[in-house]
Amino acid sequence: MEYTPRGIWSPDLDPPIVLGNLSKTEAERARYSRLMNALELDRRHREIAFQLTAINELPTEEADEIKPSTALSRALPPEKTILKSIFIDTATCEKECVHFVLLETAGTSTRTKLNIIFTTDDKSKQEKILLGAGITNTKIRDKQITVVTDAETTQQYREGFDFPFLIIQNDEGLTRRDISS
Repeated sequence: MEYTPRGIWSPDLDPPIVLGNLSKTEAERARYSRLMNALELDRRHREIAFQLTAINELPTEEADEIKPSTALSRALPPEKTILKSIFIDTATCEKECVHFVLLETAGTSTRTKLNIIFTTDDKSKQEKILLGAGITNTKIRDKQITVVTDAETTQQYREGFDFPFLIIQNDEGLTRRDISS
């Protein structure tokens, strides 16, 4: 390895990063950047899978301790106290959008009812987005996640937010956030 300002040893750098930094051509840099991105994406998926397992291992309160106090609480399943709705424009959802959905679904607690609302009924595009975000048919089938197409509701709640955006509702109120927040 050539001498670099860091010396000849960089213990905190992954090999593709070092090789990419030392590349002489754009083709080499592109090759190593693809490798680095693939490794990073794999690492993130494994971390999210671990987080989901850790969340499922958290102790839960007994069902009789949950006392619905508002219309929202009464409308949710007994074990749920929060409603998180993610609104997605099916036609424009690309990598950043899928990543936003991945992070928002992975960070959802077991006390949260999760809805995903698409603008159009393009099933193949919806499936690609859901799979990219780590949402399996099992979660949908087991009603852990509800997936619907409703352009009218999406436009009603959009009000200046960029797609994708989300609304979190609980007994204390409502929070809205979009991909740029």
